[in-house]
Amino acid sequence: MIVGILGENRWGQSLARLVAEAGHIPKIGKEPESSFRIRGFGGSPHWSTLTKQADLVIFANPISQLITDLKRAELGPRNHVLVSAGLHTDSQLWTRQVVEQHTPAIRVGVLGGAQMIEEIEDRTPTSMVVASHYDAVNNLTHQSLHSDICRMYFSEDIMGVDIATLFVPVIQLAMGIADALECGSGTRGAIVSRGLIEGARLGTAMGASEHSFLGMAGIGQLVSTFQGSVFYQYGKETIQHNNMPTVAIQTLSNILQFQHRFPVHLPLTKAIYALGQGKIDGTLLIDGLMRRSATKE
Repeated sequence: MIVGILGENRWGQSLARLVAEAGHIPKIGKEPESSFRIRGFGGSPHWSTLTKQADLVIFANPISQLITDLKRAELGPRNHVLVSAGLHTDSQLWTRQVVEQHTPAIRVGVLGGAQMIEEIEDRTPTSMVVASHYDAVNNLTHQSLHSDICRMYFSEDIMGVDIATLFVPVIQLAMGIADALECGSGTRGAIVSRGLIEGARLGTAMGASEHSFLGMAGIGQLVSTFQGSVFYQYGKETIQHNNMPTVAIQTLSNILQFQHRFPVHLPLTKAIYALGQGKIDGTLLIDGLMRRSATKE
């Protein structure tokens, strides 16, 4: 099987290693001036040629580059396509919707879970999940990436994987805030449990399954990345410098915008957003979370 990996960054190289480990042929879509090579294959700057050859096409560059990369790839209706799960903030569409809107490709799936680049490079076992409405995409992804060092799960709940991927950084942001305030493990546990329930509440309102929040895209990614997460660091920086990074505020805003169509209760997200807007301080955020009226679990 030939797997086209479009993007030669470290994540693209890690995916190529997983494909090779699974016994298949990775072909890297690279930049014209690059000298990158993997297992004797130097890659090709002609992305449209790779998409015609590949049984599965994986986009490895950051989501922000997706539209540009799609134009360069020139996908066709026969392609099976895999993109990172999540929201394309420029268009406010899910990444799979961006593919469907900008190309003739319809067989699209999303890759969720932790992208553990260092562990893949060290051949330490890891896990991810692919979600698609198309069995062929799930099956091809499983065949391409599943090996002794990568356990691939698959799901039909593409919305659940998308929402979980979007919501996990919010929980990591809150944990960074709590740790910077030295609130202790009990508060961290409350944040994780309440955060996952809040994300699942939004997800089910949008047609997702709660189960996805208990899988690799949800709690699996949360536990795997935790203190290494950039959003965890953003949370600590918010308290240390009394200023929340713009990207964190934008993520919170993106989630809260869904409330216009899906009126669900998102107290943790709203409180963190209020902190980012300077309307409350971190101590009040944690105090409000811990002093909320007791409810059924």
